Amino acid sequence: MRAVLLYWAPLAFYAGLVLFLSLMPDSGEPSYGWDKANHFVAYAVMSLLFMRVAAMCGMSSARAALAAIIAVSLFGIGVEFLQSLTSTRKADALDALANGLGAAVGVCGAVFFSLLKNRAEVKRCL
Repeated sequence: MRAVLLYWAPLAFYAGLVLFLSLMPDSGEPSYGWDKANHFVAYAVMSLLFMRVAAMCGMSSARAALAAIIAVSLFGIGVEFLQSLTSTRKADALDALANGLGAAVGVCGAVFFSLLKNRAEVKRCL
């Protein structure tokens, strides 16, 4: 139960928040390019959370990275599809691309932090 609260719940909450915000009615104001950056950052964070869950489940780093990129990117594509079904939002292929790139960069960040953590643990042992 503790693992659910510490690992799965933050990922589920965050994914729900991204979905909720993505389906809210569009304000109609110009985004000045921040829209793609918001997509990129949101999905990078989601892939970091996914990598935490995968590490807790004992997945290898390579499998976890591939699973995170695929799952988070497919989630982003699904959200874009759902936006196409609303009257106030529209699907955008560039948003889906920003989602996928964010997911990939988030995975790279997770791997980088993991390497730093492992290096610190090795230094502590010396």
